[in-house]
Amino acid sequence: MRRLRVESAGPRTTVEDLGRRGVARHGVPPGGAFDPRALVEANRAVGNPDSHAGLEVTFEGPSLRNDGDEPLLVAVAGGRLEFGAREAGTRGLLEPGEIARVAKPLPGARAWIAVEGGIDVPVVLGGRSTCPSGGFGGVGGRPVVAGDVLPVGPSPGASARATHPPPASPAGPLGRTLALLRILPGPHFGLFPSDPVRLLESTLWVVGPDSDRTGVRLRPIDPLVTARIERPAGVAPQGTVAGALQLPPDGSAILLGPDRPVTGGYAMPAVLARADIGVLARLRPGDRVRLARIDLGTALACFHGAPRAPAFGKASATAPLDGVPARARIDLNADVGEGFPEDDLLPWLSSASVACGAHAGDPETMRRTIELALARGIAVGAHPGYPDREGFGRRMTTRDPDEVRALVETQVRVLDDACRAAGSETAYVKPHGALYNLASADPALARAIAEAVGRSLPGRAVVLAAGSPGLASLVEAGLPAVGEAFVDRGYRDDGSLVPRSEPGARIEDPDEAARRAVALAREGTVRSAGGRILRLAPDTLCVHGDTPGAAAIARTVRTALECAGVTIESFAAGLPSRARIW
Repeated sequence: MRRLRVESAGPRTTVEDLGRRGVARHGVPPGGAFDPRALVEANRAVGNPDSHAGLEVTFEGPSLRNDGDEPLLVAVAGGRLEFGAREAGTRGLLEPGEIARVAKPLPGARAWIAVEGGIDVPVVLGGRSTCPSGGFGGVGGRPVVAGDVLPVGPSPGASARATHPPPASPAGPLGRTLALLRILPGPHFGLFPSDPVRLLESTLWVVGPDSDRTGVRLRPIDPLVTARIERPAGVAPQGTVAGALQLPPDGSAILLGPDRPVTGGYAMPAVLARADIGVLARLRPGDRVRLARIDLGTALACFHGAPRAPAFGKASATAPLDGVPARARIDLNADVGEGFPEDDLLPWLSSASVACGAHAGDPETMRRTIELALARGIAVGAHPGYPDREGFGRRMTTRDPDEVRALVETQVRVLDDACRAAGSETAYVKPHGALYNLASADPALARAIAEAVGRSLPGRAVVLAAGSPGLASLVEAGLPAVGEAFVDRGYRDDGSLVPRSEPGARIEDPDEAARRAVALAREGTVRSAGGRILRLAPDTLCVHGDTPGAAAIARTVRTALECAGVTIESFAAGLPSRARIW
């Protein structure tokens, strides 16, 4: 006799397999595991065929007692198991009478449990999954409750699981960082008067509390974005697929799940890449989400097992070098508030360096730029420069350390006052133009700037060129400093930037900038104009706001980084920001 007794069920635990096929014409949703790959991973870990039914856990639970007379091998994908006082990780043997619990809390919204032999409930319409709308499948068409007894099928034998490792231990909660959901044009894309995906990409989204297996509802941080989407009129109901993105009239976006209606009447301008269904399944209410467009080739490559890497032409020519570790996260910043169009640029950043009124900017521009950045959860930094509006701060006006100290301190205080009026604080300081270049090359000027920052904003970091003498002097002195590299500027063999007056100074091709960004983030290197590999190991990457097509470059760079597995996160994320309420 092989069976499990449910001691406690958690908020919602259901029996799920890989879903029903060919039943939509009868008005029956396909159902099945929200993340089919996770269920397959758990099944393989216990030696089951991929299609065997298991349990899908939502938020927490369950506790399962082996109510039979022989041991049962159990595995979980998306969580960890505890067996009494011992913790078995993601797979373990459950002895007769012993209880297995899913450890709390789950890192995501859901986890998937498999037991060798599978949950052997009756097959209905070709599947064992729970269908709440029809009241059939699983255990009476409902979530399991305490006291339910779940029959377990015959063991497939130890040889069936011999080559499959246990599921990987889950990562931390998604809510710590932005979740990336990659989308493609959907069935109604061509009916929209203008490109709706561009607007969907331009804001952050928050997962709503009214999300479930029918669909995950996303609400925009900036409601004006969805208000600007011109929806087509008279869209006829048609079939739906998992991950289809619907735009209801309340300004939200809904990504459909496995229990979705078989037809939908809302316009569907986009569809989620199948490789990201697992990310969607794990989103919790309050998690922040970014939508990013990819092409069909990239979506297919990711789904069929290729690494999450960008499809931007050839792979980087830069190979990992000894002593330069691959990075898991990096900051993406831009110089803003300088009079260039920035509404489409800001959503792709994690930090924004705002001009302080000397080389560019004014009180109203600072206020508006800070408000836009904070609304998107972006860290705000001060961007002081020489008082040189005619030359855009690219001409030196003084090298005297005392004068530099005074002009930086004055500008930083102005920006910080504007930040505080908006309910936040200045997170860092990054000099502009000639002041940046001189401070990166001259340790004395670097220290003068750091001293000014220390007086005005104690503990805040100064951003200078990665690998520069100025940055090294601050690090050696124990002062907070951050190394920066540029994805849209060419480098000389000595590590300095190619002067703007020379060919190759600016990188305006978004794909080329993306390749450079991935190499800098993952390997810490960039290829100079002369073909030399420079070791920079930056902590932040910059896109210049005045570069032509800066928004397209930032979007392509961010998508490439996230597709390559790099988390975009401000180095100053610990400071308060009005938008960090989740």
